[in-house]
Amino acid sequence: MKLSLLKNAICFFLLFAVACNQKPKTVISIWVPYDESAEIAKNASHESRKMRFNLIQSRIMDKNNIWKNISPQIKDFSEEDYQKYKPLILEQDIPAIQSSIHSGALTYETLTKWYLYRIVKYENDKDKYLNAIIDINPGAVSEARKRDHDKSASHHPIYGIPVLLKDNINASDMATTAGSAAFTNNFTSDAFIVQKLKEKGAIILGKTNLSEWANFLSQYCPNGYSA
Repeated sequence: MKLSLLKNAICFFLLFAVACNQKPKTVISIWVPYDESAEIAKNASHESRKMRFNLIQSRIMDKNNIWKNISPQIKDFSEEDYQKYKPLILEQDIPAIQSSIHSGALTYETLTKWYLYRIVKYENDKDKYLNAIIDINPGAVSEARKRDHDKSASHHPIYGIPVLLKDNINASDMATTAGSAAFTNNFTSDAFIVQKLKEKGAIILGKTNLSEWANFLSQYCPNGYSA
Protein backbone atom coordinates (compact mmCIF):
# COMPACT_ATOMS: atom_id res chain seq x y z
CA MET A 1 0.00 0.00 0.00
CA LYS A 2 2.76 2.41 0.98
CA LEU A 3 4.76 1.46 -2.11
CA SER A 4 1.74 2.12 -4.33
CA LEU A 5 1.21 5.55 -2.78
CA LEU A 6 4.89 6.33 -3.23
CA LYS A 7 4.72 5.37 -6.92
CA ASN A 8 1.66 7.56 -7.42
CA ALA A 9 3.36 10.47 -5.69
CA ILE A 10 6.46 10.09 -7.89
CA CYS A 11 4.32 9.95 -11.06
CA PHE A 12 2.41 13.06 -10.02
CA PHE A 13 5.64 14.91 -9.29
CA LEU A 14 7.11 13.98 -12.69
CA LEU A 15 3.94 15.04 -14.53
CA PHE A 16 3.89 18.31 -12.60
CA ALA A 17 7.56 18.95 -13.38
CA VAL A 18 7.04 18.30 -17.09
CA ALA A 19 3.96 20.56 -17.19
CA CYS A 20 5.84 23.37 -15.46
CA ASN A 21 8.72 23.15 -17.94
CA GLN A 22 6.51 23.26 -21.03
CA LYS A 23 6.67 26.59 -22.82
CA PRO A 24 3.32 28.07 -23.86
CA LYS A 25 2.58 27.92 -27.57
CA THR A 26 1.17 31.43 -27.51
CA VAL A 27 2.50 34.38 -25.53
CA ILE A 28 0.42 37.54 -25.89
CA SER A 29 2.56 40.64 -26.29
CA ILE A 30 1.84 43.58 -24.00
CA TRP A 31 -0.36 46.27 -25.52
CA VAL A 32 1.47 49.60 -25.43
CA PRO A 33 -0.61 52.74 -26.15
CA TYR A 34 0.68 54.50 -29.25
CA ASP A 35 0.65 58.06 -30.62
CA GLU A 36 -2.61 58.23 -32.55
CA SER A 37 -2.36 61.92 -33.53
CA ALA A 38 -1.25 61.21 -37.13
CA GLU A 39 -4.08 58.73 -37.63
CA ILE A 40 -6.62 61.23 -36.31
CA ALA A 41 -5.26 64.01 -38.52
CA LYS A 42 -5.32 61.74 -41.58
CA ASN A 43 -9.01 60.99 -41.07
CA ALA A 44 -10.10 64.53 -40.17
CA SER A 45 -11.60 65.09 -43.63
CA HIS A 46 -12.69 61.52 -44.32
CA GLU A 47 -15.76 61.23 -46.56
CA SER A 48 -17.51 59.26 -43.84
CA ARG A 49 -18.22 61.25 -40.69
CA LYS A 50 -17.90 58.04 -38.65
CA MET A 51 -14.22 57.86 -39.65
CA ARG A 52 -13.41 61.40 -38.43
CA PHE A 53 -11.94 60.36 -35.10
CA ASN A 54 -11.40 62.64 -32.13
CA LEU A 55 -10.10 59.73 -30.06
CA ILE A 56 -9.22 56.13 -30.96
CA GLN A 57 -7.77 54.51 -27.87
CA SER A 58 -9.66 54.41 -24.59
CA ARG A 59 -8.34 56.57 -21.76
CA ILE A 60 -10.01 54.20 -19.27
CA MET A 61 -9.65 50.63 -20.49
CA ASP A 62 -6.33 48.80 -20.49
CA LYS A 63 -6.34 46.11 -23.19
CA ASN A 64 -3.84 44.13 -21.14
CA ASN A 65 -6.59 43.36 -18.62
CA ILE A 66 -8.44 41.56 -21.40
CA TRP A 67 -5.32 39.67 -22.41
CA LYS A 68 -4.91 38.50 -18.79
CA ASN A 69 -8.25 36.69 -19.14
CA ILE A 70 -7.32 35.19 -22.50
CA SER A 71 -3.64 34.28 -22.04
CA PRO A 72 -4.01 31.24 -19.74
CA GLN A 73 -6.85 29.94 -21.89
CA ILE A 74 -4.85 29.76 -25.15
CA LYS A 75 -1.35 29.00 -23.88
CA ASP A 76 -1.48 25.59 -25.57
CA PHE A 77 -3.05 26.93 -28.81
CA SER A 78 -0.78 28.04 -31.66
CA GLU A 79 -0.94 29.83 -35.01
CA GLU A 80 -0.68 26.39 -36.62
CA ASP A 81 -3.77 25.30 -34.68
CA TYR A 82 -5.57 28.47 -35.74
CA GLN A 83 -4.87 27.81 -39.43
CA LYS A 84 -5.68 24.10 -39.12
CA TYR A 85 -9.18 24.67 -37.78
CA LYS A 86 -9.93 27.84 -39.74
CA PRO A 87 -11.81 26.09 -42.59
CA LEU A 88 -14.08 24.38 -40.05
CA ILE A 89 -14.95 27.59 -38.20
CA LEU A 90 -14.52 30.82 -40.16
CA GLU A 91 -17.82 31.91 -41.74
CA GLN A 92 -19.41 28.55 -40.95
CA ASP A 93 -22.94 28.56 -39.55
CA ILE A 94 -23.90 26.86 -36.28
CA PRO A 95 -25.27 23.64 -37.87
CA ALA A 96 -22.01 23.20 -39.82
CA ILE A 97 -19.91 23.75 -36.68
CA GLN A 98 -22.06 21.34 -34.68
CA SER A 99 -21.68 18.77 -37.46
CA SER A 100 -17.88 19.06 -37.26
CA ILE A 101 -18.02 18.62 -33.49
CA HIS A 102 -20.25 15.56 -33.58
CA SER A 103 -18.08 14.01 -36.29
CA GLY A 104 -15.03 14.41 -34.07
CA ALA A 105 -13.24 16.87 -36.36
CA LEU A 106 -13.66 19.66 -33.80
CA THR A 107 -14.41 20.11 -30.10
CA TYR A 108 -16.12 22.89 -28.17
CA GLU A 109 -12.84 23.48 -26.35
CA THR A 110 -10.93 23.94 -29.60
CA LEU A 111 -13.71 26.13 -31.01
CA THR A 112 -13.55 28.44 -27.98
CA LYS A 113 -9.77 28.64 -28.05
CA TRP A 114 -9.88 29.42 -31.77
CA TYR A 115 -12.15 32.42 -31.22
CA LEU A 116 -10.06 33.70 -28.31
CA TYR A 117 -6.91 33.37 -30.38
CA ARG A 118 -8.54 35.27 -33.26
CA ILE A 119 -9.60 38.07 -30.93
CA VAL A 120 -6.00 38.57 -29.84
CA LYS A 121 -4.71 38.17 -33.40
CA TYR A 122 -6.65 41.23 -34.52
CA GLU A 123 -7.39 43.29 -31.42
CA ASN A 124 -3.73 43.31 -30.29
CA ASP A 125 -2.53 44.69 -33.63
CA LYS A 126 -2.74 48.48 -33.90
CA ASP A 127 -3.06 48.28 -37.69
CA LYS A 128 -6.02 45.87 -37.59
CA TYR A 129 -7.90 46.30 -34.33
CA LEU A 130 -11.49 47.50 -34.16
CA ASN A 131 -11.86 48.16 -30.42
CA ALA A 132 -14.55 45.50 -30.68
CA ILE A 133 -14.02 43.67 -27.37
CA ILE A 134 -14.49 45.09 -23.87
CA ASP A 135 -14.20 42.00 -21.69
CA ILE A 136 -13.60 38.24 -21.83
CA ASN A 137 -15.00 35.44 -19.68
CA PRO A 138 -11.94 33.97 -17.89
CA GLY A 139 -13.68 30.60 -17.57
CA ALA A 140 -14.82 30.20 -21.18
CA VAL A 141 -12.45 27.33 -22.09
CA SER A 142 -13.13 25.37 -18.89
CA GLU A 143 -16.86 25.70 -19.61
CA ALA A 144 -16.28 24.46 -23.17
CA ARG A 145 -14.37 21.47 -21.80
CA LYS A 146 -17.43 20.57 -19.69
CA ARG A 147 -19.67 20.86 -22.76
CA ASP A 148 -17.45 18.34 -24.55
CA HIS A 149 -17.74 15.95 -21.64
CA ASP A 150 -21.54 16.21 -21.44
CA LYS A 151 -22.51 16.61 -25.11
CA SER A 152 -25.22 14.55 -26.76
CA ALA A 153 -27.15 14.59 -30.03
CA SER A 154 -30.26 15.82 -28.19
CA HIS A 155 -28.80 19.12 -27.03
CA HIS A 156 -30.03 22.49 -28.32
CA PRO A 157 -28.16 23.81 -31.41
CA ILE A 158 -26.66 26.66 -29.32
CA TYR A 159 -25.09 24.14 -26.92
CA GLY A 160 -21.33 24.71 -26.65
CA ILE A 161 -21.33 27.66 -29.03
CA PRO A 162 -19.34 30.74 -27.87
CA VAL A 163 -21.47 33.90 -27.77
CA LEU A 164 -20.35 37.51 -27.42
CA LEU A 165 -22.81 39.89 -25.70
CA LYS A 166 -23.29 43.55 -26.45
CA ASP A 167 -22.12 45.35 -23.32
CA ASN A 168 -25.52 46.68 -22.30
CA ILE A 169 -26.63 43.10 -21.54
CA ASN A 170 -26.01 41.96 -17.98
CA ALA A 171 -23.82 38.91 -17.43
CA SER A 172 -22.40 37.80 -14.10
CA ASP A 173 -18.62 38.02 -13.57
CA MET A 174 -18.27 40.74 -16.19
CA ALA A 175 -19.13 44.42 -15.78
CA THR A 176 -21.97 45.83 -17.88
CA THR A 177 -20.65 49.24 -18.95
CA ALA A 178 -22.85 50.34 -21.87
CA GLY A 179 -19.65 51.99 -23.10
CA SER A 180 -19.71 54.50 -20.23
CA ALA A 181 -17.04 55.29 -17.64
CA ALA A 182 -19.84 55.64 -15.08
CA PHE A 183 -20.49 51.88 -15.30
CA THR A 184 -16.89 50.67 -15.21
CA ASN A 185 -17.58 48.58 -12.09
CA ASN A 186 -21.24 47.78 -12.72
CA PHE A 187 -21.49 44.07 -11.85
CA THR A 188 -24.93 42.45 -11.91
CA SER A 189 -26.64 39.09 -12.17
CA ASP A 190 -27.45 37.56 -15.56
CA ALA A 191 -30.07 39.16 -17.79
CA PHE A 192 -33.02 36.94 -18.74
CA ILE A 193 -31.65 36.29 -22.22
CA VAL A 194 -28.27 35.28 -20.75
CA GLN A 195 -29.98 32.91 -18.32
CA LYS A 196 -31.71 31.24 -21.26
CA LEU A 197 -28.51 31.00 -23.31
CA LYS A 198 -26.72 29.36 -20.39
CA GLU A 199 -29.64 26.98 -19.77
CA LYS A 200 -29.24 25.74 -23.34
CA GLY A 201 -25.48 25.32 -22.92
CA ALA A 202 -24.14 28.37 -24.76
CA ILE A 203 -20.75 29.70 -23.65
CA ILE A 204 -20.67 33.41 -22.85
CA LEU A 205 -17.32 34.31 -24.40
CA GLY A 206 -17.23 38.00 -23.49
CA LYS A 207 -18.58 41.50 -24.10
CA THR A 208 -18.50 43.64 -27.25
CA ASN A 209 -18.17 47.39 -27.51
CA LEU A 210 -21.01 49.73 -28.46
CA SER A 211 -21.76 53.41 -28.91
CA GLU A 212 -21.97 54.93 -25.42
CA TRP A 213 -25.36 54.28 -23.79
CA ALA A 214 -26.30 52.53 -27.08
CA ASN A 215 -26.99 56.02 -28.50
CA PHE A 216 -30.12 56.13 -26.34
CA LEU A 217 -29.71 59.33 -24.31
CA SER A 218 -29.56 61.81 -27.17
CA GLN A 219 -29.92 61.94 -30.94
CA TYR A 220 -26.70 63.96 -31.00
CA CYS A 221 -24.48 61.27 -29.44
CA PRO A 222 -21.53 60.51 -31.74
CA ASN A 223 -21.94 57.13 -33.44
CA GLY A 224 -19.18 54.75 -32.46
CA TYR A 225 -17.89 56.67 -29.47
CA SER A 226 -17.34 54.55 -26.37
CA ALA A 227 -15.39 55.60 -23.31
